[in-house]
Amino acid sequence: MKSRSPFLLSFFHLNHTVRFLTISLLCSLIVGTLWSQEKQQSPQIIKHSLRAEQIDLTVRFFPDFDWSNVNYRSKKTFIIDFPPDFEGPPITTRDQVRLHQNGMIEWLQDDMILLGTFQITKQFTLEAQFFGERIFYGSFNPTTRTFTFEGLEYVPDFEIPKVTIQTSDRLGQWVTLGNSIEVKQNFDWGHALALTFAPTVAKSNFYRVLIEQQAP
Repeated sequence: MKSRSPFLLSFFHLNHTVRFLTISLLCSLIVGTLWSQEKQQSPQIIKHSLRAEQIDLTVRFFPDFDWSNVNYRSKKTFIIDFPPDFEGPPITTRDQVRLHQNGMIEWLQDDMILLGTFQITKQFTLEAQFFGERIFYGSFNPTTRTFTFEGLEYVPDFEIPKVTIQTSDRLGQWVTLGNSIEVKQNFDWGHALALTFAPTVAKSNFYRVLIEQQAP
């Protein structure tokens, strides 16, 4: 059974009067089954906004993972091609590339699936072939944590971790927010979450975000 490693993402201050968010520079891991700080980059709040009494955050974190044994989804979305008489709003989908430890690769485009094999050619590049077709090329960028395959950019598909929002008026005692938090994957970054929650009724409060991520 895998242990879980909670870590403190960051804390930020919300002032309702002037309506802006000030992101502090404090980012640190809390005590637990911690990953090596030499290998693990500090989490980052890379985007934030306050609108209609709602806080939106984009949180980027850096879990350890094997880039050549993971599922990827494309940043770009595609409209599914339905018959002309189809009624309803357009439905979008994302291309997928699934890399397996045994060297198998799956390439999903709309309703088409290609099966093939791949081999690592350099540290972060691969060559793939689907049943005798030409060779396709892919590369992983360890800085942005994105995977490029045939000119299309992909991000890792991962299990959404448990997220907790806590609040404090003077950075003393922290209280967990009881209101609901919407958490989903943000496809604009390598490993990123989009968080949405309602602020407290206090005019000025500090908030911090904790992510509980499975240790490798």
